[in-house]
Amino acid sequence: MRFDLLKRLTIKTSLTLTTLVIFVVSIWALTLYASRTLKADMERQLGDQQFAIVSLLAAQVDQELADRMAGMERAAAEISGHLCL
Repeated sequence: MRFDLLKRLTIKTSLTLTTLVIFVVSIWALTLYASRTLKADMERQLGDQQFAIVSLLAAQVDQELADRMAGMERAAAEISGHLCL
């Protein structure tokens, strides 16, 4: 049955169907490649953004801790100056 259908197709129809199949497969392959590339690029970009945010927050926490330690050292020096009198 299948061979009868193929024998009845003209060369023009066979060429058209073959071209259509090649075109559809090419578009599908391009879509698959583009989606995987886009996913990898987005993952890399999100990782870079998260690293930048964490670095900024760590710097802020470090600065606040340094400020508080300096304040405590000043308070301790002031207290020990009053105790020596």
